[in-house]
Amino acid sequence: MLEEKDIQAIAQLILASEERLRGEIGQVEERLRVEFHSKLETEIHASEERTRTGIQEEIRASEDRLRGEMGQVEDRLRTEFQSKLETEIRASEERLRTEFHSQLKEEIHASETRTHAYIESGVMKPIRLLAEGHAQILERLPEADELDSLRGRVRNLERIVTEQGREIDALKRA
Repeated sequence: MLEEKDIQAIAQLILASEERLRGEIGQVEERLRVEFHSKLETEIHASEERTRTGIQEEIRASEDRLRGEMGQVEDRLRTEFQSKLETEIRASEERLRTEFHSQLKEEIHASETRTHAYIESGVMKPIRLLAEGHAQILERLPEADELDSLRGRVRNLERIVTEQGREIDALKRA
């Protein structure tokens, strides 16, 4: 059997071995900690870079989709706005046309009324007086058959005057 001294020596050897193993474990832990930390930082950096790249690609894809959708919405809104604008313009033109036509009819009617009043008061009276004078002149003028008879008589008188004028000239020379 082992003596106490041997047991103590074995215990010291075990303690020394444990101490040495603890030191080695500490070194291994430190080396693993540094290695793990370095590897962890590398992995985290790579993961962050992959995530950042993925997010950027997703953002670009999302922006592209949104631009496409925005273009479609813009086209649709432009078409709707243009259609609504044309409808509103046509309705406004029709209202203005109706209103203008109504106002124009009223103004034309008022103008016609003023014109008729002016004609009645300012023009018709002198025209009536002129017509009455003209009627008196027409009453004194001969009728068409009388006029033919007078023309014949005037031609006859002209011929006689011409002959008598020649005779007078001949007598003056003699």
